Amino acid sequence: MPQSGSSFLKRASTDKLREVFLRYASIQKDGDHYMTSEDFVRKFLGLFTDATFNDESVRLLASIADTSKDGLISFAEFQAFEGLLCTPDALYKTAFQLFDRKGNGTVHYADFVDIVQKTELHSKIPFNLDSSFIKRYFGEKKERTINYVEFTQLLHDFHEEYAMEAFRSKDPAGSGYISPLDFQDVIVKVKRHLLTPVVKDNLIAVTEGHKVSFPYFIAFTSLLNNMELIKRIYLHATQGNRNEPVTKDELLYAAQTMSQITPLEIDILFQLTGALHQTGRIVYNDLNNISPEHYTKHITTRLAEIKAVESPADRSALIQILESSYRFTLGSLAGAVGATVVYPIDLVKTRMQNQRTGSFIGEIAYRNSWDCFKKVIRHEGVLGLYRGLLPQLMGVAPEKAIKLTVNDFVRDKFTDKQGVIAMWSEVMAGACAGASQVVFTNPLEIVKIRLQVAGEIAGGAKVRALSVVRDLGLFGLYKGARACLLRDVPFSAIYFPAYAHTKSLFADEDG
Repeated sequence: MPQSGSSFLKRASTDKLREVFLRYASIQKDGDHYMTSEDFVRKFLGLFTDATFNDESVRLLASIADTSKDGLISFAEFQAFEGLLCTPDALYKTAFQLFDRKGNGTVHYADFVDIVQKTELHSKIPFNLDSSFIKRYFGEKKERTINYVEFTQLLHDFHEEYAMEAFRSKDPAGSGYISPLDFQDVIVKVKRHLLTPVVKDNLIAVTEGHKVSFPYFIAFTSLLNNMELIKRIYLHATQGNRNEPVTKDELLYAAQTMSQITPLEIDILFQLTGALHQTGRIVYNDLNNISPEHYTKHITTRLAEIKAVESPADRSALIQILESSYRFTLGSLAGAVGATVVYPIDLVKTRMQNQRTGSFIGEIAYRNSWDCFKKVIRHEGVLGLYRGLLPQLMGVAPEKAIKLTVNDFVRDKFTDKQGVIAMWSEVMAGACAGASQVVFTNPLEIVKIRLQVAGEIAGGAKVRALSVVRDLGLFGLYKGARACLLRDVPFSAIYFPAYAHTKSLFADEDG
């Protein structure tokens, strides 16, 4: 959806929303259309698509939009639901409307219990709904009602309390320890929404076969909750460089300003990354493997950084071709625009480098660059400044595109799983880019120069690009290629690594 401000979602137009609503509304009453619970949940949201769906679950989810609680969703309610999703606290408001069974803006103990008991998690790990935690929120007699702002804190604390309740259920003897298998079972069930495949696959490995203590369990869940904070600490330690390896001690030192992060959490972090590689250091990509970037960051990703998949190792041959085509197109457009803007300067430069003396001894055609510029306009018109532009565009578009594509391709091949590339690999990628550029651009460069200097010959026959190609032949088009290689290969080998490292030095924490 489009954005408004920094990351707020912009609401859809009424006409567009009505079109979507009418597509799924199956009930018509008194001239108005309505969605049933199944229309909203199964058809519109695409949930519970199996034939064996649970009717009660469908009705509960539909009640989020059905604020009148009459079993039908009107267009006004559907529009209000869309507006709800566009608010900054949409997650909490949606949950509140689910628990607000009576639609009066408060949550009762009976309604809270009824919803919790219907969850899959409660059926696997029952929560003590008569615990001191529940009584602190609903009162000793459980007669207190909770408004929206209080509910947000209840929901947050309830989720953390559930983790501790799950630990206690696996430790009936009260020893303060649970087995590695029980640890895995609890984390997968209670913190499933925070687990990436990397973390899920290594839950047993991080315990190293030992029993898991309660402090370790709490630190582990806290680490999963605070991964965004860990990323900021890493960027603070590396001054925004996402490819710089960081040791445990360096990260601990940087974390001193954040009291929420404990040394035990840092230990667990390095245990998780140690299951991927035994370097004793982490880079930003390791943190992304544990907790991917939040979705709002992907919305604002720069076009040039868009990739079909996250890791080079995950790319099929087709994906690599598509990514290269995408980069080639961007490079071509950038090269064409840049060449058009600076072409008059390039023409003046070529004329000054190739000017000959006139019929009188010591006479020169142009006194300086400004004089050359004025004489070109006087004798050849403004379009004379763009003589030979077409071959230049034909050359510079693929030149920039090929150079950028080859550099990115070679960098990808030398980048390891942690997203780190050695300096010599960056230099090699730049050198390959420079060499590939010469192969395609040397012929077009020669044709361009011949056309640029042709305007100096008064009364001479008009020179065309094709006639220059015929006169020079294939080998003639590559005259001076060695000199161009000696110029472009070292230049690109220096330019690309220097650009990448300078950019990282000046980038902020968000890149």
